[in-house]
Amino acid sequence: MKDSHKEFYEKIVGKQRVAHNKYLRAKILLLAHSGLNNAEVRREVGLSHKTVKKWRCRWLDGYEELCGLEKVEEQEYLQNFLEDYPRSGLPKKFTDAQEKAIVAMACREPREFGIEMTDWTMEMLSKVAEGEKIVESISKSQVARLLKNTDLATT
Repeated sequence: MKDSHKEFYEKIVGKQRVAHNKYLRAKILLLAHSGLNNAEVRREVGLSHKTVKKWRCRWLDGYEELCGLEKVEEQEYLQNFLEDYPRSGLPKKFTDAQEKAIVAMACREPREFGIEMTDWTMEMLSKVAEGEKIVESISKSQVARLLKNTDLATT
């Protein structure tokens, strides 16, 4: 670890306001740089051996690339290094068009769909969305999440 890398991570560890995960990751790297082994680092930061090993290995894997960067790129690399890798997650269950259609339906009166109610319920929205063939199936909780994300949640 170069002095500039060490200084960068010392600043993160010394900050008053920094995300806890970034603090711990910077601390792992600094302790490892100071000569502590994984078991000693683990005890110091209170994390699992697996986590300490992961961050030390990640550092070693990226070190050659880091050393080839210019000063400005180096600072950006060091900052981004402490971030989590993107996660794949599950694919969306509904298309944007389906979501827009459900939101549009929620903005209309239930009576326009032959429902004798003054306000939509999540259960009724899900049943009508299925009946109108907008989606094959959708639960009332999925409708609620969809409308919450668009600030249209009702009951």
